[in-house]
Amino acid sequence: MTKYERMELDLFSLLKKNSPGGYYFELQQMGRDYNIETRYVREKLIEWADAGLISLEVCTKKVLRPYTEWQSADEFFEEGNMAGHILVKLLVAGDERLERLKEIKHEKIGF
Repeated sequence: MTKYERMELDLFSLLKKNSPGGYYFELQQMGRDYNIETRYVREKLIEWADAGLISLEVCTKKVLRPYTEWQSADEFFEEGNMAGHILVKLLVAGDERLERLKEIKHEKIGF
């Protein structure tokens, strides 16, 4: 399992435990946890959001604003993410993906 697959599995598992409220993440910490550059963490989060697996939101002026309302991913991460935290929520397709990831993990280790 690659570090990206491990991050996806761990993130989706944590989100499932915290559903439906989601979980706040700090991008730099997530990158350090998996030895992944922050720009790649951003790329994966956007990939998963665009695929309908997760939703992404940031708090601006005490209002949660979804990723889809921003003009670009760069604007979302740079301007919207002033506090450095992003709210991530697992969607139904993400829950289905999580089940497949668990199966892949068990196949690879022989369970």
